[in-house]
Amino acid sequence: NDAPTVADATLTIDEDTPPAPFDEYGRTKLAAEQLLRASDHRGVVLRVTGVFGHPDRDGVFLDRAVGMALDGRPIPLAEPDRPEDAVAVDWLAGAVVRAATSDVAEDRTLHLAGPVRPLSGIINALGTVVTAATGRAVRTVPLSQPASTKPLLDAGRAVEILDLPPHPDDE
Repeated sequence: NDAPTVADATLTIDEDTPPAPFDEYGRTKLAAEQLLRASDHRGVVLRVTGVFGHPDRDGVFLDRAVGMALDGRPIPLAEPDRPEDAVAVDWLAGAVVRAATSDVAEDRTLHLAGPVRPLSGIINALGTVVTAATGRAVRTVPLSQPASTKPLLDAGRAVEILDLPPHPDDE
C-alpha cells in the first residue's frame, strides 16, 4: 500500500493521493465523502488543514501560541523546524464561499491549506508582531516529546480552480 500515513509528516499530498485516514475522525470524514459521491446530490468536498485566527478557538496550537505570547508566557515547541500548513480563517472563509458558489468546483475534491513553512518561521513572525505591540520578546521552551505528524495538503488545485487570492502568508 503506497498511500500516505500519519508518519509521512514531510509528504505533501494533493487531491489525487488516495486517502489513508489514521484515526476514527478521519475515517468518519472519508465515509461522509463516499456517501456524498454515492448519492444523487451534487457538491464539493473540501479537505481543510488546521485553521488559525478565529478569536473563539483556543484549541488550535497557533491560536494558543498567540495568547501565550501576548500574556508573556513561553510557547512550548516540539520539533520547531517541522513543516506546517495551517490556514488563516479569513482566507479559508473566502475559499469556502467561492467553492460553494462555483460551478467549476462541483463534484470535485479540493484541498484548502496554508503555505508549507517551518513552524519556527511562524513563531518568529508572531514574535515580531507581539514584540512590536507589547515590547516583550516572545519566548519558547523546547518539548522533549515528538510533535504529532500529519501529511501536508497541497492547495494548488483549489487556488487555480477557484481563482483564490494568495494566502496571507504568501504575500
